[in-house]
Amino acid sequence: MRFLTPSLLLLAACAGGGGDPTDELLTDSAADCDYPQAAEPMALNQPLAAYSWAQSLRADGATVALDLATAFCNSDTSYDWSPHDYMLFVSVPAW
Repeated sequence: MRFLTPSLLLLAACAGGGGDPTDELLTDSAADCDYPQAAEPMALNQPLAAYSWAQSLRADGATVALDLATAFCNSDTSYDWSPHDYMLFVSVPAW
């Protein structure tokens, strides 16, 4: 699963088709899954750090905890991430 943008206000996971099975960021099993090394500082087309939030808002309106490592490895007990290829974050800075 790829993550698009750094922080979260609204979360939408997108099912995709035809993903490249040789992509180094994809894995077949949560049991042997390791979250990829994140780029620091954040960079385009590089993995985000394994951020987590106590509350996130899914597109269906549900408020749930979100941990990028469990989403990436599909080991989240509250949601099945396996049909999704991308996760979109809409960010609104609050300074």
